[in-house]
Amino acid sequence: MSLYFEDHAEDEYEKILNEYLAVGVELARDFQAEFEHATSQVTAFPKLGSPLRIRRFRFVRLRRFPYLIIYQIVAGDIWIMAVAHYRRRHGYWNKRRINP
Repeated sequence: MSLYFEDHAEDEYEKILNEYLAVGVELARDFQAEFEHATSQVTAFPKLGSPLRIRRFRFVRLRRFPYLIIYQIVAGDIWIMAVAHYRRRHGYWNKRRINP
């Protein structure tokens, strides 16, 4: 399985990473490492994430950081649809579409 980002999701990831980088390099590295670990687990085990009721989305929660990785399995590939803070604006990603 390959891993892809929906355009807005990639922007969210970069924004979060830059926010942590402004606080400290080590914190940004920790976020990046945890994110990469979570996405590698999802790539290896696509149904690992908990299902959402919305359009076949699934999610995994980062352990140390307050973010969810919202993803969808499409034609054997993983599409990250959002990197969302778990206490803010639930469901804002519902209308996002994949642009392969």
